[in-house]
Amino acid sequence: MKLLAAEHENSGRARRGWLYFGRKGLLSSHVMFEGGVSTAVAMNRIQVKFDRDLYEKIQSSGIRAVVEEESLRIAKLDLYDKFIKTGWTAGLAKTMKAVVVKRIPQLIAAAWLAAYLEAGYVVDLNTLELSQTQARHARKALKKTSK
Repeated sequence: MKLLAAEHENSGRARRGWLYFGRKGLLSSHVMFEGGVSTAVAMNRIQVKFDRDLYEKIQSSGIRAVVEEESLRIAKLDLYDKFIKTGWTAGLAKTMKAVVVKRIPQLIAAAWLAAYLEAGYVVDLNTLELSQTQARHARKALKKTSK
């Protein structure tokens, strides 16, 4: 009888392990979802422009409120639930690249700028609208003038 009781105790542990690590388990599904997001980021060049409206929203409402708002907006897309139901599809990857992958760098840039200005530094916001080529030329010109 002791042998059966001990075996029964271990079956619960194995079942819980399967819920985490098994097919469509919590941890394995999360790792696969994050892997898909990482692939979307790694395989595509991220080209976004600075979002001045987002920056102004951070200035007026605070970073915490804006991050919560943006997180809820992304959560309402139900990307993870769609992934759990169907796996990675072309439509899901397209939505991920179009919305999430582009919005995160904009949010980070706006938050850093707000923190930079709050620390007392001065930034010319007009230079944030430069294209990559214009920014490269501006950096070269600054290097030449500083020598």
